[in-house]
Amino acid sequence: MTDVEPTVDVGALRDRVDELEALESEHRRSEHVQAALYRIAETAGAAHDMQEFYAAIHGIVGELMYAKNFYVVLYDEERRMMNWPFFVDEVDTDWPDPNVWEPMGTGQSRGITSYLLRKGTPMLLPQAEADVLLEQGEFDQVGARGVDWLGVPLRSEGRIVGAMVVQSYEGDPPHSQQDKDLLSFVASHVGSALSRARAIEETRQRNAELALINDVQRGLAENLDMQTMYDLVGDRISEIFDAQAIFIAVLHLEAGIVHYPYSIERGERQPDDPTPITAGPTAHVLETREPLLINERFEERVAEFGGGFIQGEPPRSALYVPLVVGGAATGVVSLQNIDREHAFGDADVRLLTTLAGSLSVALENARLFEETRQRNAELALINDVQRGLAENLDAQAMYDLVGDR
Repeated sequence: MTDVEPTVDVGALRDRVDELEALESEHRRSEHVQAALYRIAETAGAAHDMQEFYAAIHGIVGELMYAKNFYVVLYDEERRMMNWPFFVDEVDTDWPDPNVWEPMGTGQSRGITSYLLRKGTPMLLPQAEADVLLEQGEFDQVGARGVDWLGVPLRSEGRIVGAMVVQSYEGDPPHSQQDKDLLSFVASHVGSALSRARAIEETRQRNAELALINDVQRGLAENLDMQTMYDLVGDRISEIFDAQAIFIAVLHLEAGIVHYPYSIERGERQPDDPTPITAGPTAHVLETREPLLINERFEERVAEFGGGFIQGEPPRSALYVPLVVGGAATGVVSLQNIDREHAFGDADVRLLTTLAGSLSVALENARLFEETRQRNAELALINDVQRGLAENLDAQAMYDLVGDR
């Protein structure tokens, strides 16, 4: 009897091994994606501000695909306006101001991202396909040309709230259909997380506003003097905003000067050195009664306003908001970030403007209250002297009366 060796189909075995490896790879990929989605949801509540949220999302996307060139766009559907709050790009440096909203069809909002928002569907466009759309007039060429462009809309509660984009330039890994499907899936979670993060930030800002107003009201109830009030307000503002330098400037119109009852830089109080209101950002804000945001080229921008006094380290970002009472500017509150440009955004402008509106009236009431208190003390002293004269008190008794008062 002859032994027969079993026939082994090597090709089938290899196919089966490849199939199992593919299944294992898909399983690991699925676990990786699920972990990423969990971190996206977690980031919405954990991020201290929106920049931290965007940076975290960028990091998560970068673990799933090539994302060294990445940006997020916000879209206001009702106003048809776009905003670029976050971007990272190794080639293109010409990006819009992250604090500015642009109408669709103008500036950077005439480019490929506006086309994506109009269509409302994920797009993977190699440059050749993008060129065809360019020739058809669907959008204008804005920014550097690349190898491919992958963008997906961000939705929340059925509405488009923005877009998320990755792109490749010459020499970068190209993006695939799998990347498109994956980014679309991730975007469905990012859109909701984005709305939650923005709502959380608005709540934090509202709580900060209420805390500051409560501080001022407490100060008024406790009859605190004006310097203590300025300290109370300034310290609270320093807790709310990312600023290494803060000042409150108070206008003395008759003397043509402003003085600084609260000025702090990197935790150290600065002297209250009055300055003339001749030029510079503070003078500009006092004149226009409008906020002023300088997020880059600070010294050049200051020169545009005629120069001006700069105490301490020149900031890289600065926000100036007027204190207005009865239509007249009475002072300025300024936040300054010494370490980085574009430190302040629309949310900071809105919050500080809201706070300044409440503070203007509260500080003016406190000032009037202190003036009344001082006037009453002055009248009481005059009355004491007159009484002493009427009672023919001797000189020493008069001195004692005045000194005690």
